[in-house]
Amino acid sequence: MRWPNFFRKQSSFSNGLAAPDGATYLNLPAIRATGGAQVVEDITPQQWFSPLQPVRPGAPAGTRVRQYSYAPGANVVWTPGSEDTPRIGFDILRACADSFDLLRLAIETVKDRLCAVEWEVRLKTNPDERKPEWKKRQQADSRIKPLEAFWAFPDGEHSWEQWWRMALEDHFVLDAASVYMQRDVRGRIATVHAIDGATVNRVITDQGFTPPSPSVAYQQVLYGLPAINLTADDLIYAVRNPRSWKRYGYGPVEQCLVTISIGLRRQQFQLKYYTDGTMPEGLVFMPPGVHVDRVAEVQDWFDTMMAGDLARRRRLTFLPNYGDAKDQRPNVIFPKEVLLKDEMDNWLWQIVAYAIGTSPLALQKMVNRASAQTSQEAAEEEGLEPKLQWMESVVNNVVQRKMGFDDIEIVPKSRHEVDPVKQMEIHVGYIKEGVITRNEAREDLGRDPYEEAAEADELTVDTAQGPVPLSLDSQIEQMTAKQDAMPQKPEPGDGDDEKKPASKKEVERVLVQVGKLRGELSKIAKPNGNGRH
Repeated sequence: MRWPNFFRKQSSFSNGLAAPDGATYLNLPAIRATGGAQVVEDITPQQWFSPLQPVRPGAPAGTRVRQYSYAPGANVVWTPGSEDTPRIGFDILRACADSFDLLRLAIETVKDRLCAVEWEVRLKTNPDERKPEWKKRQQADSRIKPLEAFWAFPDGEHSWEQWWRMALEDHFVLDAASVYMQRDVRGRIATVHAIDGATVNRVITDQGFTPPSPSVAYQQVLYGLPAINLTADDLIYAVRNPRSWKRYGYGPVEQCLVTISIGLRRQQFQLKYYTDGTMPEGLVFMPPGVHVDRVAEVQDWFDTMMAGDLARRRRLTFLPNYGDAKDQRPNVIFPKEVLLKDEMDNWLWQIVAYAIGTSPLALQKMVNRASAQTSQEAAEEEGLEPKLQWMESVVNNVVQRKMGFDDIEIVPKSRHEVDPVKQMEIHVGYIKEGVITRNEAREDLGRDPYEEAAEADELTVDTAQGPVPLSLDSQIEQMTAKQDAMPQKPEPGDGDDEKKPASKKEVERVLVQVGKLRGELSKIAKPNGNGRH
């Protein structure tokens, strides 16, 4: 049963039509005007120190609330990103991401780790639904396999990992991941493409919002001109960091742009150390009185003797001394101070790694391996988890809202511990405490269940006597099986070690004799008249 949605006012159903879930969507002119009576009641100028009425609005009556104060004629400015960053366009952001080596390494590292996560297509669980029931419903649903095959190659050319690498590139650099949904003539989504987010210009309504379909919501700008109009049913403009006062997102590269600018200049300085410069490696001062011509002869002789593959600036340079004997300089001077790497490089890398969402420890000296590994795992968890949630929201937007499968979701699978020893400790701990069964642990490791023993499907708790089932029936069966497996204790006899168990008649005969003995003992123990036995 689908509950009607009474609260959504704008969506792709902008013509006042009823949506499949029963909700009625209002178009923009049908939205009630704000302000009520347009005045504050019970306020008059005659009141003592009156707060007075608010200034009369300058906008005409009926003007709707706007998300932000956009520039008049904003839809006419078609260059993507020009309104928000007039001096820093998308081309500048991409040039920074491709030029700064540390930034590029961080982006590619996070892309590798995000694309290595396994995903699954599954049904949403219903309230109070148990896992076996959900699994049975999952296996019987005929839409799961086709959706898995569809998302294995979303655009028919690139795999899931390749497709996301393209989308994630625009996410990190531009915060403008763009997903184009190509439909057939019947309106069904045939392929899903990741297109260049730098070519997408957002169109806004008079309120500053994205226009719902069938209005134009986006324009693809090609060769400097608006080329193609797109609706919200054609394109998903996935901004992870939207702001109420901007049309475009605010990605990680733009957030640390000053740091990137410093890093680019420092990177250029380090490159110039090997390509340019007039400062030699060392200076050798000749004794006083040596003529300049003689110095040149000594220099040529020294270069001839010591010349190798190094450039001229890597050689010692001979110079005549100057001044009198009181202020003579040392004979050999090395003027260069090698500052190719210092704490500044470490600081720049930390900022870039934090902005992109990876651990900076990969390029740092590790003092303590255990603490460094713990810090790295924590940093990766904090950096990758929000991005996985964003990826999940993007792909489920296509599946649930655009394809109409609102009871299906695509989610990341539970990730295993990279260290196999730690993974084993986790599974063993869960099994000992009765959290999961042995077959569930095998299934989690990708192995087939062990079907020969029923105990592999039971929850057990480890005790001093071994594993004990949580189920009371299983505990009784286990105790009975142990008693049956115990050997019978032989009866004492005259050398006959193997005694047959007593038959039913023998047991009854013994009980009758025991009863007679009890009766005789009760007579003997009965007291006489004087109270004695």
